This record gives sequence, C-alpha cells and structure tokens, in this order.
Amino acid sequence: MRKFIWIFLVLVASVFIYRIAGDKKEKMPRLENRSIQRDHVQTVNNTGENTALKIDEKATSLALILGGMPFNTAGNQMVTRIFDQKATKTHITAIEGMWKMLEADRLKKMRTWSSSALDHINNTSHQLIYPLSGPDFLHAYTLFPNCDEYILLGAEPIGTLPALKDLKENELNAYLGNVRNALRLFSQRGYFSSVDMQQHLSKLGVLPVLNVLLARTDNHISNIEYVTLDKQSIETVIDENKAAQAEKNNLKGVRIEFLNVAKTRKQSLLYIQTDLSQEKNQQVVTQLMNALNHPIAMLKTAGYWLHKPGFATLQKAILAHAEVCVQDDSGIPLKAFAKDAQRWNLSFYGHYVGAPAMYNKLYYQKSLRQKYNTRQNIKALPFAFGYLKQGANLLVATRKK
Repeated sequence: MRKFIWIFLVLVASVFIYRIAGDKKEKMPRLENRSIQRDHVQTVNNTGENTALKIDEKATSLALILGGMPFNTAGNQMVTRIFDQKATKTHITAIEGMWKMLEADRLKKMRTWSSSALDHINNTSHQLIYPLSGPDFLHAYTLFPNCDEYILLGAEPIGTLPALKDLKENELNAYLGNVRNALRLFSQRGYFSSVDMQQHLSKLGVLPVLNVLLARTDNHISNIEYVTLDKQSIETVIDENKAAQAEKNNLKGVRIEFLNVAKTRKQSLLYIQTDLSQEKNQQVVTQLMNALNHPIAMLKTAGYWLHKPGFATLQKAILAHAEVCVQDDSGIPLKAFAKDAQRWNLSFYGHYVGAPAMYNKLYYQKSLRQKYNTRQNIKALPFAFGYLKQGANLLVATRKK
C-alpha cells in the first residue's frame, strides 16, 4: 500500500512539474527565429515589372524592438545589447501579453470574417482613408490587408523616433513604458480614446505606436519621410529636423513605406496630423479624396462628429468619392446614405442598441434601430467593433456600379 502511495505521489508531482514547464513555455515571447529580409526583396510596380526594394534595416530593427519582437540580430552588437537589457525584456513580455489579448479577442476573428465578407473588395487595388483614426493602423490593415496606401487622419502630433543606442537603461525603461501605456487600453478596448491620446501621445507622438503596429503585423520598413500637404493636398517631402518649422498653413504628415514579409509588393502608410473640426482642413481632405484610386473610407469610434453640421464637408467628400465605406454607428448617419439609396448597397452586421450613454441622447438613430429590429439581411459580427463590446455594429456601404 505504501509503495502504491509513493508511486501515486511521484505521478502527481510529474504532472505538476510538466504543467509548470508548459505554462512557462506558453508565457515566453515569440522565438528569435525571425530575421530582417535584407536582400532579394522584390516589389511589383505599376507597369508589372519586378524592381528591387531596399529594406531599411535600422528602422525595421527599431520597429521590432518597440514591438517587443526578438529577432536574429546577425551579430549586431548594439541591437543585441538592447535586447539583453532588463527594460527590453520587461517590454517584450508586456507587449506579447497585450498582443495575445488582441489576437484572441478580435484580430483572429477579424481576419477570418474579412476573408469572407470583404473578399470582393480585398481582391482589387484600393487606397484607404481613415478620418479621426489616431494611430489605429491595426484595424484598417486587418480588415483591408492589400491596400496600396493607408491614410490616417488624427489630431495627435507625429513625434519622432529615438536613437535607442543613446539611451541609458533608465531612459530606455521610461520610453518603452510610455509606449506600453499608449497601447494598454487600446489592446483592451480596440480604440484610442481622445483622453488617452492626450495623456500618452502628446509628447510621445504617434510614430512609435505606428512602428509597433507595423512590426506586429509582420511588416518591414523601407522608408520613413516627413511630408506636408498644401491646400490642394499636394504632398512635399521635408527634412525631419525642419518639420516643426513647416509652413503653418500646410498639414504635417509622415509617410512610411513598408513590405509585409509574406508579400512581394510594397505598401504605404501616410499619417496626417490635422484638426478636422476646421473647415479648411476638411477641404484639403476633399481634394485628397478626389485624387485617390478606388478609395475606401473607414470610420470607427469617430466620436459622432460626422453627425454634426460642422463636419458636413467631410461627410459630403466621403459620400461623393468613396467606393466603399466601412463604419460603426459613430460614422455617417444612416439617413445620409438613405438620401441617395440608388447609389449604395448596404450590408449590416452585428447589433444596434444605441450609442454609448454619453452620446445616446443626441446620436441615437431611430432608423438604424428599425433596420436592425427587422432582422432582415442582418448578419452576425463575431468581434467587437466600435465603442460597445456588447452591441457592436458594422455597416459596409458599397457604391453601385
């Protein structure tokens, strides 16, 4: 009997040790088997010819560090030293935890849904514009991974990227901590709130966050340029050191060219810092949209600004130029599409229970509730999209040909 008890205890202990080892293995960040594609990267230009595309190894290394993604440093002592620091190891563990939450709660479901519901859109070339986005490149790219260009419009400053090699460990720890703070609530809720961005991005800027999201979506950076846009939305490249002194009447921006590790065609991200409550800035966006090829407009957690008369120019530009508009109820009111029903095919997903409490009195849409109450041609939405986790809704408006 005693021998049996000992055997039983040994088996229990073995299972316990195995479970602990398994848990530790699960908590480890991604293995360091990724590397930067430095050579033989090809892209297809507009003529269909193959041309070499150079990856910026320094910029990509920085993006991977900010994204908490260890990689084969190929003997780069400076990068190896950064990865060996406690601040970086803490950052890797924290970012990996955030990303696992995002993957489980929404990203995996979004990719699956997009491959079916948006397949007819993603099979052709588009440029996407995302007003009132902040630095939320992630949701645009997850839903529409094949756009030639992603244009984000936000009020938050662009910022700069640090030379990590020049930072002392306490400075590195503080900087990476600020990056995590900017992403923490986003990873939980799926959007950047104005209050959070004012608190965490006013000094940091959006550029470090954009780098995290590019790295985490397996993109390597080819080039980063600071730009301005004039009244006609004509883009001019400017020196990084002179960005702050750019013509005050011009909009400031940053353009990032990137290549996904699984693709052979480069893509571009343009972030424009702008206050869209100003009519003159809405007019610049109108000029910009007029020049886009097959534009997609995306509106998500947009503060219901496009329900207001002061945003009529932006609303009109989207309705006039977008071939596709994907939005939650905080975007363009349903009645605006209904006025021109002959031009739009409307597909509804999810549930509509009204706006969040702070908005509901002013922006509750009776016509949208009636549409959802009919349950006719309303399809399931398997992920949260917008302000309300319970009651998420999504409209895909496609212009009729």
